[in-house]
Amino acid sequence: MKARGPILGCMLLSTVGSASAADLQRGIEAFQQHDYAAALAEFRPLATEGITLAQDRLCLMYAHGWGVKQDGDQARTWCLKAVAQGFVPAEAHLGRLYLDGTGVGRDYTKAFEWLGKAAAAGDPAAQGNLGFLYLNGQGTPQDFAKAASWFGEAASRGNAYAQSNLGLMYASGRGLSKDFVAGYALLVLSSGTLDANTDVAGKSVRNRKMVADQMTPVQLEESQALAAQLQREGLLVAFKQHGIPLPEAMLDPGFTPPPAPAPPPGYFPAGLDLTYQQAHPAQFPREAIAAGHQGLVVVMARVQANGQVEDVQVSGSSGYPELDASAVAAVSSWKYTPCHINKQPVACYVRTPVNFALSAKPDAH
Repeated sequence: MKARGPILGCMLLSTVGSASAADLQRGIEAFQQHDYAAALAEFRPLATEGITLAQDRLCLMYAHGWGVKQDGDQARTWCLKAVAQGFVPAEAHLGRLYLDGTGVGRDYTKAFEWLGKAAAAGDPAAQGNLGFLYLNGQGTPQDFAKAASWFGEAASRGNAYAQSNLGLMYASGRGLSKDFVAGYALLVLSSGTLDANTDVAGKSVRNRKMVADQMTPVQLEESQALAAQLQREGLLVAFKQHGIPLPEAMLDPGFTPPPAPAPPPGYFPAGLDLTYQQAHPAQFPREAIAAGHQGLVVVMARVQANGQVEDVQVSGSSGYPELDASAVAAVSSWKYTPCHINKQPVACYVRTPVNFALSAKPDAH
């Protein structure tokens, strides 16, 4: 049941030369801005050349009818081309398309097949969706224990939907020992993401109220404290410290996320300029020091082929907004050497931990 590998710490945008990398960058930016005509113009030739991320995006565009006429055959074709090159997100996207019936027609058996492959490779969204199939007995016999295990895998990697579903399983006692404190803490942990999504915000609020109505004031207080600890230290550490039984696949006391898959031949990751980082450290906010706030912030940044940083986001929150904001500001100004494949610079994503400790200056590892 354990995943074979987590999301790569440094994820390649694609194996491309510098000119194609610029085209891919423009396509990604247009796609994010919902300018699908411009995205299509960039992605189509790159996909034809075999660039997996472009193939994956064309799959989604044809499935949803974004900038093109909806075409399930084209969607499958492009996703399968990316899958054939080992691009795990395409497996996850194809499984989700079959799960929702978007463009390709609903097929729970195929959804289970593709989500299972992506989940085993460590894709958190696929792990959460696979748990959903086990929970409802769709494409596979219903199995609450396996549902909880996959929700647990995804929740430990920060997937808010899996955190919410796992919380409801703890609160109901389905597949797990019934525990309102653990369940409500997970619902609170996921609320920052789910409440911001208008499609699920109402359900997120109702679920918290439903569980809270069954709890005592003392339990609610304990649960809020546990939610804060979950943000700071993660699910595995917090639950083990409080003696909360973990889902089946996570019961191994020595459980740690499996190692990342081997990078492609000729690949060198981006490098942080430590001299520059030490000369421009993350600033420990005075209000955080005064309040005794400390914690680790994991920042995701896109490093362009020229080494410039952009699109900086919090991947793992410290639980304190002022620390998260300071980490983002710092990483936005730091310098990196770009990722390389066969000596060609390429754009990629990097995760940089920034630690704020009251006993030491904030640093990155």
